[in-house]
Amino acid sequence: MLHKITSNQTWLFANIFKLLGVFYLLFLLTRIALLFAYPEDFQHLSAMQIMGSLLSGAIHFDTSITLLLIGAPILLTLLPFQWVTTKFWHHLVGWYAFLLFIVCLFILIGDSIYFGQVHRHAGHELGAAIKTDPMLLLSIAIEAYGIYLLLFAAFFLMLFYLWRLGIRNLYIHPHFERPSLYVRLPLIIVIIALMVLGIRGSITSKPIKPVYAFENASMAEGYLALNGAFTAFHALNGEPRPDVNFFAWNDAVASVQQDITSEFETFSDMHYPLMRDRKSRPSYNSHKKPPNIVVILLESWDFEHLDITRKIAGLKPFDVTPNFNRLAKEGLLFTRFYANGQRSIDAIAAILTGVPAIPGAGYLGEGVETNHFAWLGRMAKENGHNTYMLQGSRRASFYLDKIAPLAGFDTYLGAQDFSPSLHKDVESPAWGGWDYDVLMHAHEQFSNSDRPFTGFIFTVSTHTPYGVPDAKWHLYPGKTPEEQYLNSLFYADWALGEFFRKAKQSGYYDNTIFILAADHVSGLGKNVDIPSQHHIPALIIGPNIQKGINKEPGSHVDIIPSIIDLTGWQSRHASLGTSLFEKHADKGVFIRRNNVVGRIEQQGVILHNFKQRIHFNGNKEVTESMQKKLLSTTQVLDAILNTNTVTTPLQNDSPDH
Repeated sequence: MLHKITSNQTWLFANIFKLLGVFYLLFLLTRIALLFAYPEDFQHLSAMQIMGSLLSGAIHFDTSITLLLIGAPILLTLLPFQWVTTKFWHHLVGWYAFLLFIVCLFILIGDSIYFGQVHRHAGHELGAAIKTDPMLLLSIAIEAYGIYLLLFAAFFLMLFYLWRLGIRNLYIHPHFERPSLYVRLPLIIVIIALMVLGIRGSITSKPIKPVYAFENASMAEGYLALNGAFTAFHALNGEPRPDVNFFAWNDAVASVQQDITSEFETFSDMHYPLMRDRKSRPSYNSHKKPPNIVVILLESWDFEHLDITRKIAGLKPFDVTPNFNRLAKEGLLFTRFYANGQRSIDAIAAILTGVPAIPGAGYLGEGVETNHFAWLGRMAKENGHNTYMLQGSRRASFYLDKIAPLAGFDTYLGAQDFSPSLHKDVESPAWGGWDYDVLMHAHEQFSNSDRPFTGFIFTVSTHTPYGVPDAKWHLYPGKTPEEQYLNSLFYADWALGEFFRKAKQSGYYDNTIFILAADHVSGLGKNVDIPSQHHIPALIIGPNIQKGINKEPGSHVDIIPSIIDLTGWQSRHASLGTSLFEKHADKGVFIRRNNVVGRIEQQGVILHNFKQRIHFNGNKEVTESMQKKLLSTTQVLDAILNTNTVTTPLQNDSPDH
């Protein structure tokens, strides 16, 4: 009997592995085809890196998409139902797999052709096109690649014949007896667990996405590990891509470049409309030694609740930010600084890349990172810096554990790395770690750096549910969400003060440029106008920084060009922003509000939903000018993100670059 069970199980699994094997083989052959078709994209990879990418791709991305596509019928085949033992069922599964195999093959061929044009796999632009106008996509394919479609049809017929021969082998064994439920049940449980693990890529971490391919910080390794079917599936989960072809391309580019141009910058290549070389002004570049850079992104700190900004606005302070008040007097406080978006990931992306998120292109960590960006961390490394990223949330939050090495940060720490807390006998908050923990660990990293360094810190304590580690920070009763927020702000301000107290006692403070900015507003403010819903504090402290108040408009995307301006880095960047230390006539701030884009200027504000203006404040002439700039910016951003022309690929795409 044992022999019969073993034979039956061997026969059953042989059929299953045949179906799985053809998909794995398809993905492997596609990767090999990419290597031979586009050698310049992978020329810097060693043989070991290539083998590692092929293996990683098979284990993670091929397994995930294959089980997602055909895992369900395979699992049904193992269940204790009489109908799954029939020849009809096994042939049905075989032809179902054939249909999906053909779909995958078609997508992979299209993706391979697309790869040659944009030097990355198809992403959200494919998903958006399929959702909005699939017939247009098909007509373009017929017109541009008609001969290839005919060849594909011929290959389909041959493959159909071969598959039909293979299906014949999916017969029912003459003496097949399904083993008892007691034998099959443990096997089914194990297989379900393996399928969940294979599809998700992990049990405890976030579900696998394209960003997982770039853990080694190498774009080329990531592109080779991914497969087009996997990226296409995840692209279909993205938001629709709006129609943004408002102007002739050259007119749109000219409008954007005129808006962000500087006498200290030169646009490097017209194929990359935002890419430019910048040289900082001598007055900001007179450092005796290269300065360190520390960017602190403050969760939900908004202009309406900080004491010093309330005083500036003529409002009674809440007395919750005494440390920030003192720091503001030591540096340059920006009173018209705005968040480019309404989510933390909007701010993170804008600061790390200089490019804001736009509707239809996806978010950082959800596919848009497959583009080439002029990452802040990589620029810092090019200029001889050690690089550190720390966030108070858990390591995998916002996929920053995957983004950090890609963005050029060698050291990455999340909430799990701050355990046990420096607050004695206190549980960790719901969102990860306390601000004091992340800031003190950052200070430790900076103090031990043997070279100039760049650090990016993202705090979290002022996020809902607004917890504090001790009752001594209960400045308010905490009966309302705003009072709870103010208590958490009081604590976060204390933690920030402790960080700067430690920094001043160390050897790095005097030669460090500190940039503090919030990610977005708290949402608890009384002002409900559009600018107020994006109005956040920003502060720069450091050598050669003139103390005072700056009333020029600014936003997250201005941070990279400002850093280059302040440090004298000889770096090429591709930011939508401009240096905060230059005056630009009619400077505007690009904002995103879900599926709406907008622009804030001194003269007014405008919102647009890609079909019409839905909000504007200003006279007709100003409104028309702002609309032209806004829609041109959106059109250019959409194009460069969909064609991978933000910036040129790295000449040496290695993790140490």
